[in-house]
Amino acid sequence: MYIQMYIQGKGLKMKKDKNIIIRVSEKELAIISKKAELLDMSVSEYIRQASINKQVKGFKSVDVEESSPVYRLGYNETTQRYGLLKSDLFVDDGFHCGDCFQVKINGEWIDTRIEMTSGQEWYLVGTKLKGRRLENLQIRL
Repeated sequence: MYIQMYIQGKGLKMKKDKNIIIRVSEKELAIISKKAELLDMSVSEYIRQASINKQVKGFKSVDVEESSPVYRLGYNETTQRYGLLKSDLFVDDGFHCGDCFQVKINGEWIDTRIEMTSGQEWYLVGTKLKGRRLENLQIRL
Protein backbone atom coordinates (compact mmCIF):
# COMPACT_ATOMS: atom_id res chain seq x y z
CA MET A 1 0.00 0.00 0.00
CA TYR A 2 1.30 3.45 -0.86
CA ILE A 3 0.50 6.70 0.88
CA GLN A 4 1.32 9.89 -0.99
CA MET A 5 1.06 13.44 0.30
CA TYR A 6 2.24 16.86 -0.72
CA ILE A 7 4.38 18.93 1.65
CA GLN A 8 5.22 22.56 1.07
CA GLY A 9 8.91 23.27 1.66
CA LYS A 10 8.28 26.77 3.00
CA GLY A 11 9.08 26.85 6.71
CA LEU A 12 10.40 23.27 6.75
CA LYS A 13 14.01 24.03 5.77
CA MET A 14 13.48 22.39 2.37
CA LYS A 15 14.40 24.25 -0.79
CA LYS A 16 11.51 22.82 -2.83
CA ASP A 17 8.03 21.53 -2.23
CA LYS A 18 8.02 17.75 -2.05
CA ASN A 19 5.71 14.87 -2.68
CA ILE A 20 6.18 12.38 0.13
CA ILE A 21 5.64 8.80 -0.94
CA ILE A 22 5.51 6.13 1.74
CA ARG A 23 5.07 2.42 1.23
CA VAL A 24 3.52 0.73 4.26
CA SER A 25 1.82 -2.56 4.99
CA GLU A 26 -1.63 -2.68 6.55
CA LYS A 27 0.05 -3.70 9.84
CA GLU A 28 2.40 -0.69 9.70
CA LEU A 29 -0.56 1.60 8.91
CA ALA A 30 -2.37 0.27 12.01
CA ILE A 31 0.73 1.07 14.12
CA ILE A 32 0.96 4.55 12.61
CA SER A 33 -2.74 5.11 13.34
CA LYS A 34 -2.26 4.17 17.00
CA LYS A 35 0.80 6.45 17.35
CA ALA A 36 -1.11 9.33 15.78
CA GLU A 37 -4.03 8.75 18.15
CA LEU A 38 -1.70 8.76 21.17
CA LEU A 39 -0.26 12.10 20.04
CA ASP A 40 -3.74 13.49 19.34
CA MET A 41 -2.88 13.99 15.65
CA SER A 42 -4.55 12.96 12.43
CA VAL A 43 -2.86 10.09 10.62
CA SER A 44 -1.88 12.38 7.74
CA GLU A 45 -0.33 14.95 10.12
CA TYR A 46 1.59 12.20 11.95
CA ILE A 47 2.88 10.80 8.64
CA ARG A 48 3.81 14.30 7.48
CA GLN A 49 5.83 14.99 10.65
CA ALA A 50 7.40 11.53 10.74
CA SER A 51 8.29 11.74 7.05
CA ILE A 52 10.03 15.06 7.50
CA ASN A 53 12.09 13.48 10.28
CA LYS A 54 12.56 10.27 8.24
CA GLN A 55 10.99 8.12 10.97
CA VAL A 56 8.63 6.17 8.73
CA LYS A 57 9.89 2.97 7.11
CA GLY A 58 9.83 3.27 3.32
CA PHE A 59 10.19 7.06 3.33
CA LYS A 60 10.99 8.57 -0.03
CA SER A 61 10.93 12.23 -0.97
CA VAL A 62 10.92 13.40 -4.57
CA ASP A 63 10.50 16.70 -6.38
CA VAL A 64 6.88 17.49 -7.13
CA GLU A 65 7.60 18.28 -10.77
CA GLU A 66 9.22 14.86 -11.30
CA SER A 67 6.55 12.78 -9.62
CA SER A 68 3.21 14.41 -10.30
CA PRO A 69 1.56 13.84 -13.64
CA VAL A 70 -1.33 16.18 -14.36
CA TYR A 71 -4.80 14.70 -14.83
CA ARG A 72 -8.28 16.11 -15.35
CA LEU A 73 -11.14 15.73 -12.93
CA GLY A 74 -14.21 14.10 -14.44
CA TYR A 75 -17.56 12.85 -13.17
CA ASN A 76 -18.20 9.15 -13.69
CA GLU A 77 -21.96 8.59 -14.01
CA THR A 78 -21.56 4.86 -13.32
CA THR A 79 -19.79 5.24 -9.95
CA GLN A 80 -21.34 8.66 -9.22
CA ARG A 81 -17.90 9.91 -8.20
CA TYR A 82 -15.31 12.29 -9.56
CA GLY A 83 -12.22 10.50 -10.81
CA LEU A 84 -8.96 10.97 -12.71
CA LEU A 85 -9.16 11.32 -16.46
CA LYS A 86 -6.18 10.73 -18.72
CA SER A 87 -7.20 11.67 -22.24
CA ASP A 88 -10.86 10.61 -22.12
CA LEU A 89 -10.39 7.47 -20.01
CA PHE A 90 -10.83 7.09 -16.27
CA VAL A 91 -7.69 5.78 -14.59
CA ASP A 92 -9.40 4.97 -11.27
CA ASP A 93 -12.82 4.16 -9.80
CA GLY A 94 -13.25 7.65 -8.37
CA PHE A 95 -12.39 9.70 -5.33
CA HIS A 96 -13.92 9.12 -1.91
CA CYS A 97 -14.66 11.81 0.68
CA GLY A 98 -11.42 12.95 2.27
CA ASP A 99 -9.14 12.08 -0.67
CA CYS A 100 -6.45 14.77 -1.07
CA PHE A 101 -4.82 16.18 -4.19
CA GLN A 102 -3.83 19.50 -5.75
CA VAL A 103 -6.01 21.50 -8.11
CA LYS A 104 -4.84 24.21 -10.50
CA ILE A 105 -6.83 27.41 -10.04
CA ASN A 106 -5.80 30.62 -11.81
CA GLY A 107 -2.42 29.10 -12.68
CA GLU A 108 -1.62 28.14 -9.07
CA TRP A 109 -1.56 24.66 -7.52
CA ILE A 110 -3.70 24.53 -4.38
CA ASP A 111 -3.86 21.68 -1.85
CA THR A 112 -7.42 20.44 -1.39
CA ARG A 113 -9.53 17.43 -0.63
CA ILE A 114 -12.84 16.30 -2.05
CA GLU A 115 -15.93 16.08 0.14
CA MET A 116 -19.69 15.77 -0.32
CA THR A 117 -22.41 18.03 1.11
CA SER A 118 -25.44 16.65 2.89
CA GLY A 119 -27.28 17.41 -0.36
CA GLN A 120 -25.05 14.89 -2.21
CA GLU A 121 -22.99 17.54 -4.07
CA TRP A 122 -19.23 17.11 -4.45
CA TYR A 123 -16.99 20.06 -3.55
CA LEU A 124 -13.31 20.92 -3.03
CA VAL A 125 -12.32 22.09 0.45
CA GLY A 126 -10.67 25.53 0.53
CA THR A 127 -12.17 26.56 -2.80
CA LYS A 128 -15.57 27.78 -3.93
CA LEU A 129 -15.79 24.97 -6.48
CA LYS A 130 -18.59 22.43 -6.27
CA GLY A 131 -20.87 20.32 -8.42
CA ARG A 132 -20.39 20.50 -12.18
CA ARG A 133 -17.79 23.28 -11.77
CA LEU A 134 -15.33 20.50 -10.83
CA GLU A 135 -15.53 19.04 -14.33
CA ASN A 136 -12.22 19.11 -16.30
CA LEU A 137 -10.16 20.85 -13.61
CA GLN A 138 -6.44 20.07 -13.78
CA ILE A 139 -5.30 18.05 -10.77
CA ARG A 140 -2.22 16.21 -9.58
CA LEU A 141 -1.73 13.75 -6.77
